Amino acid sequence: PAQVLVYDPDLNLIASADVSPSGSTQEAPWLAIDPNSGLLYTSNFQITPENPIRVFRPRFGFGVGRVLFFLDYVGTYTLRDEAGTPIVLDDVQGGAFSPNGHLYLVSDVAGAIVSFDASGRRRSTTKVDYTGWHSRQELEGLTFWDLDSGRAPNIRGQLHLTMAKRDTLAAHFNSVYFKHYQLADPAEKPKL
Repeated sequence: PAQVLVYDPDLNLIASADVSPSGSTQEAPWLAIDPNSGLLYTSNFQITPENPIRVFRPRFGFGVGRVLFFLDYVGTYTLRDEAGTPIVLDDVQGGAFSPNGHLYLVSDVAGAIVSFDASGRRRSTTKVDYTGWHSRQELEGLTFWDLDSGRAPNIRGQLHLTMAKRDTLAAHFNSVYFKHYQLADPAEKPKL
């Protein structure tokens, strides 16, 4: 089964836990923790109304000489359009939460980053400069980190996306690109 691995500051593995509830899929191509609730979110590659995002509460315990880690299944989170109708999002391989609890998901098929509010309603779609899997590009991980302050030289924005590319004759991905997206003007940033 898919697992979450927990490491200490020296990158020593200290604990792990399965991600799937009983009877569920074994996929977990992304995960993100809501900073407001502390809940962990993950899904299949394809998110549907019948197979929505799964939500877990991380919990630590202590055994004899070791740390224990658990993911308690607490329910699901359904993606909806602006009118509240459940939607499908294909090939999701990256997800991140903003400080306000908005979920951002990257879809390889849509070639976009799609944002959702705390209730699961779509807020916006940001197209990615991307030619698609048929050209051997694949959208991967996503993080939310406000870098407009200049603390990272020559990088601005709040969403940072990883894209992998395989050259024509390569069997594996051999190029990695980082793409940076500024989501709002400074006055609007508190709403992210």
